[in-house]
Amino acid sequence: MKDIPKPFRTNFYLWNGIAALFFSAYVTDLHSHNTMQLFVDLQHGFKCRLSGGDWQTHRLLILRENVIHQLDTNDSVQLLVYLDADSLVAKQLKAKYLEGKDAASPDIQLLAMLHPEEIQNAMLDPDPLLLGRLIGHIFSILAEAPINNRRDARITKTEEMIAGNVPAALSIQRLADAACLSESRLRALFKQQTGTSIYRYLLWARLRYGINLLMTGKSVGEAALEAGFSDSSHFHKMLVQMFGLSPTAFLKNNLYMEMVTCDEIPLRFETNVYDKQEKLLRSYS
Repeated sequence: MKDIPKPFRTNFYLWNGIAALFFSAYVTDLHSHNTMQLFVDLQHGFKCRLSGGDWQTHRLLILRENVIHQLDTNDSVQLLVYLDADSLVAKQLKAKYLEGKDAASPDIQLLAMLHPEEIQNAMLDPDPLLLGRLIGHIFSILAEAPINNRRDARITKTEEMIAGNVPAALSIQRLADAACLSESRLRALFKQQTGTSIYRYLLWARLRYGINLLMTGKSVGEAALEAGFSDSSHFHKMLVQMFGLSPTAFLKNNLYMEMVTCDEIPLRFETNVYDKQEKLLRSYS
């Protein structure tokens, strides 16, 4: 297999507990993610091998979190979906397909159940609503029922308040007051309902806001303060921790591949890369 150093990939979309992109023309290193993964092939099949295993060809693959694997796109194109391992969707798919297993390749003719123009438009049009609908459709097919992600109305109100305000003006106490909850109750309920802490949700809101300011020409210092970070160093540190990129590198990379944040908290990604003997080489988080 030839190793093509520069993969084709579309924009990287991040929602609450879900992220996705279209991916092709690459053979990865052995690696693992702290997220559950769903691979949907759009052409003639891709290859994947798990730790110590042989290469297998798939059209559809569900992979448990923290499983060492290697992907060969096989001159095809895949939709890669990442799921927070503790999300309701992930738990539903695990219960159906991954009981006692690291991976599953359901015998479902998924593409026959999707509209070709829906897939094509999601690939070509940088619209998170289009891709979000497509992924929701896929989840419903796999689960054989609509995915139920009902939220407590107070948590929905809190999310809407964060999305609709400058994050620098928000605090957890202010959000708790607006939801008519104590701060401790809001923290507990938010974690229970979303799978993440409200502190981290606010942090991601500040990152999104700061990134948007960078993209409109603000300096790193201006973007940091307006987004609610204590200073440019704090903003710089958070970008590096979350994305592995400094503000300067982020701007440079974004010329080629846009990161689209969809008004909800993205996942916390943690990726480990291994050598051929499965010795850990490096981690990204």
